[in-house]
Amino acid sequence: MIIKKSILAVVLVGAILIMAGCGCFGPYPYNTPPAGTSPIAVVSSVNYPSAQNAMTVYNLNSSDIEILGPVEVSTSSMRILLLVSWGDNSYGELLKEAKEVYPETEALINVYTDTDCTSVLFSVIYQKVTTRMTGTAIKFKK
Repeated sequence: MIIKKSILAVVLVGAILIMAGCGCFGPYPYNTPPAGTSPIAVVSSVNYPSAQNAMTVYNLNSSDIEILGPVEVSTSSMRILLLVSWGDNSYGELLKEAKEVYPETEALINVYTDTDCTSVLFSVIYQKVTTRMTGTAIKFKK
């Protein structure tokens, strides 16, 4: 009887660890760096920056744009006990900050992200993902 309970406990712990994924970046393709907490929770409300951005390449010169200046934001998302997750690690937060600092902002260029992850017991107990984004705010010359 004790052996059966021990095996059941090992299986349950193993299942929780597998569901927790790999620390910050989880098993989901949309949850790759930069990222927020993985959505393995009973209640989840987290925004992620997309690692699959659609890109359009422009050759810009100084006659096309006015550089407004640098902008930086730090965002966080958290999860507790695989039950509740919340936060916003999205690019939208950087754009919102840029528009607060430079109201005439139309776009951001040279955007960089750094992601830091803190987790307890393979992110089962607690997980916090902090994303620091920097970029340059610009305005298009008409």
